[in-house]
Amino acid sequence: MKRRNVQMSFTGEPTGEEAHDTGELPAIEELDDAVDFTVMGGTFTLVVPHTTPDNDVLHNFIRFCASLTLEDGTVVNINVEEGSVGVDVTYDSPRFARRSA
Repeated sequence: MKRRNVQMSFTGEPTGEEAHDTGELPAIEELDDAVDFTVMGGTFTLVVPHTTPDNDVLHNFIRFCASLTLEDGTVVNINVEEGSVGVDVTYDSPRFARRSA
């Protein structure tokens, strides 16, 4: 797992305490972090209309499903339906009970 501050990741952007002191960035606790996980395995499935040619599958799906195994053994399941607002994410962690986010 790798964590970094999103706002401070951009080259040329003000960083450090001086940027907070001048008001160019909000207080550090108000900033966002990006957290990258290494995917060790898994699959993703695209549901498409039956008549969709193979070379058009990536551009014409109506449902996206993924099951990804992360570096710590957690399995993340992601489902996105065409036209939906938001995404359904559940995960099974070796350290915790099944969770939904």
